Amino acid sequence: MGLGDLKISGDGRRGDDGKDGTGYEGNTREHGVNGMECLDYYLIAGKHGENATTPTDGADAQTVHVFLKRAPNASVGQLVVTVDRHDEQCSEQLPHSNLKEEFTHELGGSGIILISACGGTGGRGGCGGSGQGGGHGKNGENATLEVSGSDGGPGGKGGNAGDGTSGANGGRAGEIKLFIKEEEMDLLAAMEPLGVQGGRGGKAGVCGAPGPGGNGGRAGASYTWYMSSLSYL
Repeated sequence: MGLGDLKISGDGRRGDDGKDGTGYEGNTREHGVNGMECLDYYLIAGKHGENATTPTDGADAQTVHVFLKRAPNASVGQLVVTVDRHDEQCSEQLPHSNLKEEFTHELGGSGIILISACGGTGGRGGCGGSGQGGGHGKNGENATLEVSGSDGGPGGKGGNAGDGTSGANGGRAGEIKLFIKEEEMDLLAAMEPLGVQGGRGGKAGVCGAPGPGGNGGRAGASYTWYMSSLSYL
């Protein structure tokens, strides 16, 4: 706003954004399944991503009564402004409640008047957290002279993705009741179009990515032995 501009607002408050769910990167450090010779094996699954929290709606705008007039015995740009803002709808035209206030304002030669009663924007939806990767499978046991090597174990399952939440609703537009005396209607030339709009809905959050499965374990190494033979001449 420029010097001398007069702004009167009954706009609703913006809604609170949803909180993003906690997510995880990479794979869990714990290994998944032991080599297949292990009788008591288990999978280590990645942690699930958290769901996002729900945002709040934008607040409704107020009813705004405005009475504008020029100050007597003062410069052309000096105004006496009476403003009454309240949450309830009413049938009264002029400022009337105990919330009304009166003040003077120097509009000057280039100041503009802005009056608005727009609903608050809805809060942004939270994003779901990404699932953690599953644990990698354990490597198989190496072969020995007596025992064959075992297979590597499978990796654990990745964690589920957290759910994102929808954006919240915007607030309802309010009402502006402007009163100017007929002989001072030239004040409208300094006034911007009245702002009376409903609040925009909040942007939806996105779901997290599911965690990848863990890699399978390496198979056990084979065992190789050699028999030496002696040649007699």
